[in-house]
Amino acid sequence: MRYGVWFLLGLLGVLVAIPVGMTLVGLFLPSGFTAARSVVLPVPPEETFALIADVPGQAAWRKGLERVERADPPGSAETWREVYQGGRSMTLETTAIDPPHRLVRTIVATEGPFRGAWEYTVTGAAGGGSELTVIERGEIRNPLVRFASRYMFGREAYLDLYLAEVRARLGEAPPAP
Repeated sequence: MRYGVWFLLGLLGVLVAIPVGMTLVGLFLPSGFTAARSVVLPVPPEETFALIADVPGQAAWRKGLERVERADPPGSAETWREVYQGGRSMTLETTAIDPPHRLVRTIVATEGPFRGAWEYTVTGAAGGGSELTVIERGEIRNPLVRFASRYMFGREAYLDLYLAEVRARLGEAPPAP
């Protein structure tokens, strides 16, 4: 009986120590980060830009995005709320736009563990295609989420998923000879 109690106490100690340790490590990680990824696509820059700038249409090709709701206050920039599977949501605003080359979207809601912006740059590529580069400049305030983002998921995970969905929608340029 005595060994069983010690075993349970030890197990409980380990279960408590793991998230506490992860949080302590997260406290020493920088809250801000920058991540970037690029993809070459077989369509012209105008077509690539049209896809990423079409906010309402994104629910049709982005997995996990259930719907997009306009949330523009009168006289403001384009603002919307992305609603994801499971009820999570994020409110974003277009803070810079230069068709068909550059688009910047910024998280405007202060709730949640993330703050930041995504900068989309579209340039011409060989053969009439385009290259899409996405730069994420973010801040993760919660140290446990910061740890998970750095060591478990990778800071580029969102970018990789997004570009995979863009490739699936527009196709991927064949590799250079």
